[in-house]
Amino acid sequence: MILLANGFIMKSSSRVDLPLRVRSKAPPVMNSHRYASIAVYALLTIQASLADGALVQSFQMTGQLGLEVTAAAGGNMHTANGSLSLNNVVGVPVQAYLYATDWQSGSSPYSGTFNGAPLVGPVTQSDTTLPGISYTHRWDVTSMIVGPGSYSYSFSGLMPGANQNFPNGSILAGVGLAVVYNDPTANANTIVTIIDGSQQLGEGLTISDTESVTFNNLVAGSTTIHSFTVFDDNAESGEVVRYNGNPIGGPIDQSLGLNATLLTMSGTSISGANTLSLTTDPATPNVDHMHWVLAASSVAPVPEPRAWALMILAAAMVVIARWTAGIVC
Repeated sequence: MILLANGFIMKSSSRVDLPLRVRSKAPPVMNSHRYASIAVYALLTIQASLADGALVQSFQMTGQLGLEVTAAAGGNMHTANGSLSLNNVVGVPVQAYLYATDWQSGSSPYSGTFNGAPLVGPVTQSDTTLPGISYTHRWDVTSMIVGPGSYSYSFSGLMPGANQNFPNGSILAGVGLAVVYNDPTANANTIVTIIDGSQQLGEGLTISDTESVTFNNLVAGSTTIHSFTVFDDNAESGEVVRYNGNPIGGPIDQSLGLNATLLTMSGTSISGANTLSLTTDPATPNVDHMHWVLAASSVAPVPEPRAWALMILAAAMVVIARWTAGIVC
């Protein structure tokens, strides 16, 4: 998604840089008052944010666990109504997070309901790298998950009025749900990790951008990986998702509908730290600007060679014992 404000863009990761002028035949005349107003605006928005431009680990657990992630496009409207479907939650929920993401809502979220119950007390994270803030609000809805089925949501109260950066006011881009549950069929040493927050990519608009998160304390094994982004589009394409440097997914082209994408991918984890990265498309002439909301993984360990050897030895001993006893195998 490309956002322009008064003919200028702000580009930074965790700091405020000078504005970069958008190329045009007749560049606008700048003065110190305009530079000052942009700088003050950026400073105030950074101070208002709870966590500027980052995804951080919010959950990790080991056990007989399953993970399901589902999401929907918000429609870029001032209100959003819909439902999220869960198909695989067969056991008791361990942790469930609901996410709503938007531009310019303010640090206090709008009103919302989930499965008919009011939502209160969210954790809010933000990214201020453009003149305007992208927000992620997260609610703990563990007690509201009762198994497979359809879960309704409703959000309202986003600012409809125009402001200097967003003529249409605040808009809601996407809604997501991540559920960790007890799964009696899972490996007892399965590790489920959820990393979430608010991280913009491609805010330079003409420079390919890579952002990454690290899944720590994992075991070696086959891994299912989920990534939820909003404000992406298919006008620019070619994004690549990598796990430990290996391409596992992409492009990020609003698979859920208007400006929202959920990718479910397979990768291989190593013991310890593992890196998931998103790289925007090459500039042709612009890159896709988007907002990364969620990265989650589930990994089950691969039996070590010694474990395989013990299993084969045990099976051989059973066969020998039966043969010695005169039992036909």
